[in-house]
Amino acid sequence: EKNGYLYIHFDLYMDVYTCKDGIVSRSNKKFRMTVSRSASAPEDHGFNIKAIQCRNCGGSFDATKEKHCPFCVTPYSIKEYDWVVTELSVK
Repeated sequence: EKNGYLYIHFDLYMDVYTCKDGIVSRSNKKFRMTVSRSASAPEDHGFNIKAIQCRNCGGSFDATKEKHCPFCVTPYSIKEYDWVVTELSVK
């Protein structure tokens, strides 16, 4: 936990396929991923980014299209509701 956010760091091991000049090749890659979310956000197992309920006015909106509540203009940040990828790199 840092500054009110929870962070999880983990390594992913994946097969990566590439195609160059019609030749498909496979390699093993290791990725480092970090996800974070607000420590104060309640667990919501029915979370749906297309049907966010505004914390200020209660209005419902599609957060894939809006960054502010269209009813009261309260800013929206996905990090306040659910886990988001904050880092992804090849190791």
